[in-house]
Formats: sequence, structure tokens, C-alpha cells
Amino acid sequence: MVMASQKGSTLIEVLVAAIVFALGILGVINSIGQGVHTVADNNERAIAASVASQLAEPLYVAAYEVSVGAITESQFKDKIAALNNLTVVGNDNRDNFTLRVAAAVDDANTDIMNTPPPYQPPLRVALEVKYQGISGAKTTRLNYTFAW
Repeated sequence: MVMASQKGSTLIEVLVAAIVFALGILGVINSIGQGVHTVADNNERAIAASVASQLAEPLYVAAYEVSVGAITESQFKDKIAALNNLTVVGNDNRDNFTLRVAAAVDDANTDIMNTPPPYQPPLRVALEVKYQGISGAKTTRLNYTFAW
């Protein structure tokens, strides 16, 4: 006997709805995972930038010391060179940050690492920090300007 109107859902309709729902849930779970990954990577990048800033901060004092004649431009250059290939180990001995002076030029674009003073301020120093991110080795670059 055939009924004129059907009440409820067929098994196929229920299975299709369950599959569509499951695919939606998988998409949400994947998005959450990518978000956590991005947050963790950004945290590591922020820590690397903080390490570089803390190590570059004394260069601002040194630039002032050059301006008042307390140190020479050569001594300032030595302070920059001391940052090259410097490795900083984190408190948990897990995070290692390696600094490299990527560029150090004066206002005339003279490479101050390979040229003796005098220099034409301001000096622009680019530090690269290598660190281990969530998905492998990462590098971030920070730029500093020093004048006297």
C-alpha cells in the first residue's frame, strides 16, 4: 500500500545529513588547529624579536657615548660586531636564538663592518634572528637606526 504523504526521513537523507555535518565539524577542527599553530609561531617570533631588542639596546647607549666622546666609532663598531653570530639560550635550554648582523651601513651606504671610521650617521643596523619555530627553523629581521 502506498501512502500519499511521507512522514519522517529516509535512511539515505539521514546519512547524507550526517556526512555533511561531519565534514563541517572537520573543517572547524582544522581551523582551530591552524589557529593554535599560528599563535605558537607568532609567540616564538615575538620572543626572538625581544631577544634582539634586548641585545641591541646597549647600542643606543653606545651611540650616545660616541656623541659625547666617551667611546670612539671603532669601539661602537666593535659592539655591533660582538652581536654577530651570537647565540642566546633560553631559560629552559630549549629555545636557542642566533643573532647575525645582516647589514650595517651609514648614511652614505658604506658597509661599516668592512670599512674603518669615520662614518656618516645615522647608522642602520639589521639584525637577523634564527630560531626554531613550530614548523621548523625560522628567521626574523629587525632594523635599528643609531645616530650621534
